[in-house]
Amino acid sequence: MARVAPAIPEETALLCEKCGYIVNGIPQDSLCPECAAPIVESLPAARRPPDWEREKAGFLSFWKTTAQLIFVPGRFFRSMTPRGEVRRSANFARWHIWLTSFLFGAAAYIHASWAWPIFRNKQALWVDRPYWEMLVGSMIIAIFAMVAYVLLSVTTAIASRLTAWEAAYRGLRLPRRVVQRALHYHSAHYLPVALLTLGTIWGYQVLIYKIPNIDQYAVRYLYVLCAEVIIAAAYLFITYWKGMRNLMYANG
Repeated sequence: MARVAPAIPEETALLCEKCGYIVNGIPQDSLCPECAAPIVESLPAARRPPDWEREKAGFLSFWKTTAQLIFVPGRFFRSMTPRGEVRRSANFARWHIWLTSFLFGAAAYIHASWAWPIFRNKQALWVDRPYWEMLVGSMIIAIFAMVAYVLLSVTTAIASRLTAWEAAYRGLRLPRRVVQRALHYHSAHYLPVALLTLGTIWGYQVLIYKIPNIDQYAVRYLYVLCAEVIIAAAYLFITYWKGMRNLMYANG
């Protein structure tokens, strides 16, 4: 027997943001009949645009919004308006993806300089290097960064489509425009991952430069990188889920 998809609530329907129950017509000073959460906590007035959208776009608002996302992601998405100017959120994501891509590009070049003979140097610290070699290295970093930018952008676009599709299939009010805004702000969580990766790879190169025979720990270094991949994947999924969970019943 074919499955009948549940109906998606109307955009104008007032949902309980804890359980998704439609509370239209119920006094706002009462409780949700389904989960007993105060209805006043689900009113659109309880949400507001992020600092990046309310303030003039600049260095301060960018890092204020980034700090909120990294340190209190649940609170950020719980208080964010689900519908707003996608162009502003896309600009926020664009800056973060470029910054993250540069960090990943630098990490990839440093690691490749150590791991692959084609890059010639067993240690990647730019110490006593000729200018032409530093220029070539900078170009390689730029290439790696552009590849990372394309991959992150494409992954984000695919994730927004799949999330909106699954939400519609399950009868959740998560149109693609809302998902896009959430994933635009979720891009801030790429930054800690990139910093951790670059710090680990660069730190190992510092040890190679400072400590003789450190190569005996190369396998452990690779194990650490593999562990960081798993931890980063879990971290990105958890923060993604916090965003979607706090917006799937959002009003406003």
